[in-house]
Amino acid sequence: MKDMMDAVPVEESRRTSLVGGVSIYCDPETYPTDQHLRDLPQYISVGVGIHPRHARYSVVRVNQAVGRFQNLLANPRVAVFGEVGLDHSEPMK
Repeated sequence: MKDMMDAVPVEESRRTSLVGGVSIYCDPETYPTDQHLRDLPQYISVGVGIHPRHARYSVVRVNQAVGRFQNLLANPRVAVFGEVGLDHSEPMK
């Protein structure tokens, strides 16, 4: 964590203390493996989701993604879920 804080020069009066972070995964193709989750530092929490843009995939592919999502939610390293639902940040088609 200190390496991240020292990566960019910051005035001492503007420095803050980081105690952790969140690693977010919202694309089923890049979901972390169980080994990856075990290898993450303990101060990193994990969030998973399925970005709504994946709803345009076939039913089979969506169901596979939902299954992987559900498996990840059962992992104790996963503390957050999100990106499930409507998304108004992309143009309507």
